[in-house]
Amino acid sequence: MASPRELRRRIKSISGTAQITRAMQMVAASKMRKAQEAAIAAAPFARRIYRMQRSATTRTIDFQHPLLEVREVPRDAPQTVLALVLRTSHHWAVHTGQIVYATKHLTQGGLDELWMKTML
Repeated sequence: MASPRELRRRIKSISGTAQITRAMQMVAASKMRKAQEAAIAAAPFARRIYRMQRSATTRTIDFQHPLLEVREVPRDAPQTVLALVLRTSHHWAVHTGQIVYATKHLTQGGLDELWMKTML
């Protein structure tokens, strides 16, 4: 049987671990709340992007582009769409480069070409 001193040490250790666990849960809850708020805040931006895309593709009468052609896709073909919207600014240059680099590596072998349109 364990001595009283050993039992006190174990109890103290367990309570310390519980305190750390509670702190980690609070940090995780805070991060989750911030992520949810960011997602809700981005909804108007997503709606605006969707409206811009719909406007650009439905109002132009004689515009033809290979990416907008309607074509039959075989059932076994992968159905993947990847859109990057990047900011071109000297403050974001490093992040933009990292995103493009990561995208090229993620799509390696999956996409024939990587189309990139830079928007200001």
